[in-house]
Amino acid sequence: MRAIGLAGVAVNLVLAAILSGIAGRPGSFPNPPEPIPRGLALGVLYALPAVIGAVGAMHERRSLLAAAAVLCAIGSLLAFSGVTLIFLVPAVVLAAATGAGAPPSAKRRVGWRAVVALTLVAVAVVIATLRLGVFVLPALALLVLGLGIGHGTQRSRPSRPMTSRLVEVAAAVLIVVLLVGAGVTLLSMTETRCWTAERGPTGVVYRDVPAGEHQTIHLGPGNLAGGCESGALTGSGAAIASVLGLAAVGLALVTGGPGEQSIPPTLRRRQHAAREGSAQGETLNRGAKE
Repeated sequence: MRAIGLAGVAVNLVLAAILSGIAGRPGSFPNPPEPIPRGLALGVLYALPAVIGAVGAMHERRSLLAAAAVLCAIGSLLAFSGVTLIFLVPAVVLAAATGAGAPPSAKRRVGWRAVVALTLVAVAVVIATLRLGVFVLPALALLVLGLGIGHGTQRSRPSRPMTSRLVEVAAAVLIVVLLVGAGVTLLSMTETRCWTAERGPTGVVYRDVPAGEHQTIHLGPGNLAGGCESGALTGSGAAIASVLGLAAVGLALVTGGPGEQSIPPTLRRRQHAAREGSAQGETLNRGAKE
């Protein structure tokens, strides 16, 4: 679970850095610099699921790994151009980590079957993509997410009390809500920004100007260029999104802790033997009293 989860986290971080570089490419003159850099904001937003996944992987919390997988899947649908579909890769890897954790002997028994199954799935995905288009991938990824998360939930049933599992699931759902809210806030609290460019002592200087009717501006004799751009990120939107993101990370850290498999096997066997010995002792004492 831990190794697969950390692999998904690494892939997520790399893809978030790539997306940040794509979205943050500087525009050609006369486009002005953005007050809130969109590339940086998107990079941080898409890296937050990796933070959640890292906490889940290190503490072996399936609920946090599942939350990170769901967040990556949701983020993959952001751009209509399809550029964010790459985040289906870490979503699937994190979902696989959620369902991982089989004993080594079982892994050896089903190893060749897993290879064959993955090969068949890869061929089916390629054929479906060629026939139906690239946007069939989110549906396939959601199917894999459901299978992986369901498998992980089934694995965790025997070893965790019901109350503890319900609390973790509720925390994971809240983390997803908080980070989705952060993304919606960041990308919806935007404004139209009008500007002019003029030559200054050290180069081109940009100034924000109020928009006129129908978002028009009037250029003076000293202005080199000007224009209006809609959808500019705002400081208030970024601040609220930051608060929601930090709240989600904080909740993940609180939810994290010694996971269901973090106790070494030797210590688990000793604890199990001690519990069995205690139960046998109670049985003998009860028989002696009778």
